[in-house]
Amino acid sequence: MYRKYSEKEIRNIVGLISKRAEGSIYAAITVYALGGKASQINPFETAFFYRQADYIMGIQTVWTDPAFAEENTQWLKKRFPYVKSLTKGSFVNFPYSHLRHYEKEYFGWNAPRLKKVNKKYDPYNVFTFPQGINGSPRP
Repeated sequence: MYRKYSEKEIRNIVGLISKRAEGSIYAAITVYALGGKASQINPFETAFFYRQADYIMGIQTVWTDPAFAEENTQWLKKRFPYVKSLTKGSFVNFPYSHLRHYEKEYFGWNAPRLKKVNKKYDPYNVFTFPQGINGSPRP
C-alpha cells in the first residue's frame, strides 16, 4: 500500500470479507505496517523490493473441512483482484498461486538479479518452490 484510501475504497475493502465463504471459520483483511528501518534500506540491496510501501495488505480465508477447499479458493480468487487494484506487488510470505507474473509481483526489479544468485548458489534447483525464483508455477 503506497497511499491512503478513500472512504469508498475502505468500505469496499471491508465489504470483501463481510460474508465469508461457506465452510470458512475465519476471513480477514490484515494490514501490516512498514516504514521505519525497512524503508531506509535500498530496495535493490535485498530480495524485498517494496520497501517504500507504507503497509502490506493481505486477504485470507481459513477452513478446516477439506470439502470447502474449492468454495474458499474461489471466494479468495474473486476478491483478490480488488486488493491487487489498490496495491503494488505481492508479499512473497503470503503466496498466492494465481499470480500471473509472480517473480515480478514478489521481487519487483530484483527478480533478474535473484535469478543470477539462484543459478550460482543452487545450480541444480535443489531449493525449489512452485513460485520461487526459477520455480515451476502451477497452471
